[in-house]
Parts: sequence; structure tokens; C-alpha cells
Amino acid sequence: MGGAGMLSCAKGDIGIDPFRYIGCSSEDILGMQHLQVPEHGVLLVENLTPFHSCIDQVSRDRSLLVVWSGGFPNRGVTQLIQAAASAKARIRVWCDLDLSGVRIARLVHKQTGGTAEPVLMQPDVVRTASRGCKLSEVQLRNIERDLESHPDDILSETLRALLERGEWFEQETLLSKIPELIRL
Repeated sequence: MGGAGMLSCAKGDIGIDPFRYIGCSSEDILGMQHLQVPEHGVLLVENLTPFHSCIDQVSRDRSLLVVWSGGFPNRGVTQLIQAAASAKARIRVWCDLDLSGVRIARLVHKQTGGTAEPVLMQPDVVRTASRGCKLSEVQLRNIERDLESHPDDILSETLRALLERGEWFEQETLLSKIPELIRL
């Protein structure tokens, strides 16, 4: 995690601000007694390269806590996100524009009681993105199956846009949009 914030643990406080970013074990986060969330809340980022790019953007304005999930959130990341939700902090989640990314965003949305907002994951982002990867037959079938089971879930329209486009998109192809993401 990087940007700003403070973790209060049994053995002391850890300020995030002095560091470019820090890593904590799930066990340390599970033992966290309090999370002080900065003014602009938390941004959860699925992949490492986009996480680093977000850190570069927030290094000038330390009013956001950026958390790398490394894919589906583990117990520590889940605890951190739930602590932020309990503090009524704004929580945003940014993932790849594919079925796994949508499922991660849905999971975080559910873990926060429906308050986490997906960002750079809307259908218009799919429609205007420039460099995608062709959806395989398996990916197409899995998205169709998901839409049959969850037609009205959050980001269902994004999945429909992916099917329409026939492509999925890595977060890395959207790095140029990070400045607007940080301002959202």
C-alpha cells in the first residue's frame, strides 16, 4: 500500500506517508486495531504495474491510500477494505476489464456493503479503449454464463460491452487514464 494513511497495530502505529509504499502481512493487518483513512479514501488496484503508476500519481498529493490486491483480495486486504468501509471512507476498485476483474470488483463491492465503486471499468471505457485482447471461446462462454446467472449485478453492462467488442483489456492499457482516476 502507498499514498497516505495510518495503521494502528498492537506493537505501534505505521504511517504510510513517509514511504513510497509498504507491505504488511495478512496477519499484521488482521491484528490491526485501527485504520486512519486519508481524505480521498482508498483505491484498490488489481495489478502491480498499475499500482506503481497510481503511486507515482499520488506521491504529489498524499490524500489517498492505494492498495494493491494482487488479484482476488486475501484476508488481509479484505480486512483493510472492511475497516475502511466501517470508517465510512470512500472506496474505489480498479481491475482488468475481463470476467475476473469484474468478479473482483463485485466481491469488493459486496465486502463493503455495496459502497465500493468500480472505476475505469464502465462500458464506455470498454467502448473507447484502444488495445484489447481477443476473447477466446472459453472466455466468451464464461461471460455469457455469468450474465445468465447475474444479469443485473454490478458491472453486467461492462460484461455486455466486452461481448459486443469481442475483446478484454488489461489495466496496463489504461495507464494514461490514471490522472483522471485519481481526481475522481
